[in-house]
Amino acid sequence: MRPAIALLVCFAVLLAACGDTGTPTPIAEAPIDAAAVERLLTKDDIEDAGGSADGLDARVEDLREVAGMVDPVQIEGVDAWFSRTITSLSRPGVLLSLRRFADPTRALGDLQGIQQGGAFEAMDPPVGDRSAIAQGDTPEQGTAIAFVKGRTLVVLQCPAATDGTTLLDPSQLTSLAEVLASRL
Repeated sequence: MRPAIALLVCFAVLLAACGDTGTPTPIAEAPIDAAAVERLLTKDDIEDAGGSADGLDARVEDLREVAGMVDPVQIEGVDAWFSRTITSLSRPGVLLSLRRFADPTRALGDLQGIQQGGAFEAMDPPVGDRSAIAQGDTPEQGTAIAFVKGRTLVVLQCPAATDGTTLLDPSQLTSLAEVLASRL
């Protein structure tokens, strides 16, 4: 019986030493799955950036799987494609789309395609390797930031609610994007 108790104590110490520190683990080149996306953007991150996450619901969806069912060509060269929403029906929130490509030039090419629409302008200094921001003429239109880090393209959006309020202003959304880029 004593060896079993000693083993449980050792296991508890090990769990305490390796447990959640409150700081998300960088993803870097590790495979991206739903759990990694959950750690990439958290409610705490939103609050650290200056927003209130009270009452917001969080969820992750595997868009690669969905897109592959519609048209397999859409996912050629795409290693991972996820969305992360932290939103509420009654309040504005944050939306994240993340695509990791097999070829890093594809991420830059897709960012360039986003910028060609005219709504996004290059950011200087950039978030990640290269980035662009879209801000409406008025705050009621919300803000979106698209950035590339390595072979990953991220689009982070903070849409406005019907009353024109946003969860984060453009500078807060930029700070949040910088946090996410540091984890990639």
